[in-house]
Amino acid sequence: MKLPKYDGNIHPNEWIKQIQICCFLKKIVKDDDILQIAKTMIDPIIINNNMILENNITSLEELNNLLKQQNSFLIFKNSSKRKLQLLKFQIKNDDMTKYILEFRSLCRDAEINDFEEQKKYFIQSILPINLIDSFIKESNSMNELIKNFDDFLLNYSRIIKNNSCVALKHIATGKYLSSCNKKYQNSNYNLVYCGDNILNNDALWIISNNNITNLITFQNSITLKHKSSSNNYLSVDSDYKACGGNEGLTIDWTLQHSKNERNYLESKDNVLLKISFGKNTSVKNLTLRSHENILKIDNNDYQEVFAHENRIGGIDEVLYVYC
Repeated sequence: MKLPKYDGNIHPNEWIKQIQICCFLKKIVKDDDILQIAKTMIDPIIINNNMILENNITSLEELNNLLKQQNSFLIFKNSSKRKLQLLKFQIKNDDMTKYILEFRSLCRDAEINDFEEQKKYFIQSILPINLIDSFIKESNSMNELIKNFDDFLLNYSRIIKNNSCVALKHIATGKYLSSCNKKYQNSNYNLVYCGDNILNNDALWIISNNNITNLITFQNSITLKHKSSSNNYLSVDSDYKACGGNEGLTIDWTLQHSKNERNYLESKDNVLLKISFGKNTSVKNLTLRSHENILKIDNNDYQEVFAHENRIGGIDEVLYVYC
């Protein structure tokens, strides 16, 4: 192992550790000998021999402190802070191990030891940043924060993001919420029904929200647009039947998790789908439900889906959401 030179591009603490390791491997164990070797490995641009003599350096600790008093170390720390400010972690693509190693190394080099300050840099480095609220608040130390972040990444593939393609499965029957270009009788709205037990194109929806995060959260409203039908958003008509359309319809829904485990939607969550229908004082909070009523359109039978304001029961856990 080659003796490392100190030129201001490494933290003095780390450099001295490397010097000690090299000396140990070469069976040099006396402190005075190690100190003399360390002095010879400092670039004279940083500290020259006269400066060492003037400061009467007699130990590695004193040498370390002298190095930290130089402008080169201040520049090194500030440079490490700038690198920390520019550090970004793309949740979808980047290697967690490499990122954590670089993040903690930069915190060490910048001498940022306070957890709250470390957390500030950590938060601003995650892209998209809004994904991490769920575990940041639960962390009281850097080790705990990293552990919670790692747990979050394990589940990331299950998280349903904005504009994801999803299917909505009725738990009681195993049938999928579906739509098509067929219209209800005497209506301009598309048919929405409880379809087959086998997934097909009629059961695919694009889920979107109107908040700034990339997550589908339970606090914000969402829209469900049928994937294969143009301008076909899930809504309800004046008779509370589920329908598809755009003009003149309320298309904003809210999700309610049956167990309230977290604030964002994951694949295979059991949820209720709710909508506020009406205006001013006549607004009704409705829940989507499938029931046994059969609609006959163009000689085909379709199981009806509607919204109601009655007491919520097991049959109302109608949506089994997954990508």
